[in-house]
Amino acid sequence: MKRDYLTTFLAEALVIASYLLTFRVIAQRFNQDGFGEYALSRRAISLVAPIAVLALDVAIARCVAYAIETGKGIDRSYVTAGLALGAIGALVVSVLLLAFAPLAAGVLFGSAGYAPLVQSFPLILAGLVLHGISYGNLRGRFAVQRANVLLILNQAVVPLAAVIFSPHSVARILLLMGLGWVAISAAFLPYNRLGVAGIVERATELARYGIPRVPGELLQLALFALPGILVAHTAGIAAAGIVAFGVATIRMAGSALTPISFVLLPHASRLLARGEAGELRRHVVTISRITVVVLLGGILMVEVFAEPILRVYLGPQFVTGAPILRLITTAVLPWGLYVTLKSVIDARHFEAINARNTVVAFVVFVGLAFALSLPVPGVIGPLLAFCVSLYLLGALTVVQAYRAGVPDPAL
Repeated sequence: MKRDYLTTFLAEALVIASYLLTFRVIAQRFNQDGFGEYALSRRAISLVAPIAVLALDVAIARCVAYAIETGKGIDRSYVTAGLALGAIGALVVSVLLLAFAPLAAGVLFGSAGYAPLVQSFPLILAGLVLHGISYGNLRGRFAVQRANVLLILNQAVVPLAAVIFSPHSVARILLLMGLGWVAISAAFLPYNRLGVAGIVERATELARYGIPRVPGELLQLALFALPGILVAHTAGIAAAGIVAFGVATIRMAGSALTPISFVLLPHASRLLARGEAGELRRHVVTISRITVVVLLGGILMVEVFAEPILRVYLGPQFVTGAPILRLITTAVLPWGLYVTLKSVIDARHFEAINARNTVVAFVVFVGLAFALSLPVPGVIGPLLAFCVSLYLLGALTVVQAYRAGVPDPAL
């Protein structure tokens, strides 16, 4: 387990480094418009991808792990069923994007002139679907090292290579990325282990598990986007920029912890399938303690050094945003716990518990943000609402993850 965690952390670190380097290369090779096209394209893809992928990566990882551990002999059909579902999801979204490319470009980029960028999305979506299926299958089989190789190739090597080999066209970069993801993900599919026995039942199971989780993913994106939007309307674009920076910091901290979630999902699924819920609880408690200590250390560092961080990273003119950064950084703790422990809940429950908790947090954020807009105008209201909603999400996640360690005769 330690080796799996360490190598997965290394893979995620390489992905983050490649992400930052790719944007730097884009900034050097393109003008500001080109940089904006690429940045907005990546953001737009993240918005439409959940509708096409249908949470198949998590669904296949969980179901394959359970099938292997319980010895049901049906694990071979999950990948085939996932390919069928993924093809339908990607096809529906792609047809809509291509049929309404000017409209989609206007919504996502602010101008119908960016329709060629939207027209490159279908290949990107196909690559993401195949990556999710291949990656989920490897996780479910606990082939963690192969899964990490796939992650590094697709999320670290391919985007950087696409930028290097397409120095003058963002649309071509996106096409090369999609082509690379399709080719590499297809190479990791277990062709010698595909089956069709009970494929309708397996597809139904994956759909019932994955589709209800999609709204939760979309609401998470909205939850992290709304604070900056609200602040832009109430306090101006400068304050909104600091808020966006703080939110991005929280997301990056969560990304740094995702390796725990990646390894924990199949591990928790296997322990639950064996009836070893007590062992899972001990593992969850240990991970939670370590996570809390690390996150509190990071929060303390930002609280003490917020002004130097802003001065060095963004420039002296941004130092006045230190109080905003200090406030929003406190939400790193609950978000980190959510990212770390959500896989335990997904392993235990077939129902979309994490999505339900996200809906609750989102509703609380919206209600509290508007309730505070009059007595606390400006920046503080939306930020307080954001922090409270994440603490609620974190608390719900901790409770559900701890309960996952309670033995259940039905498992």
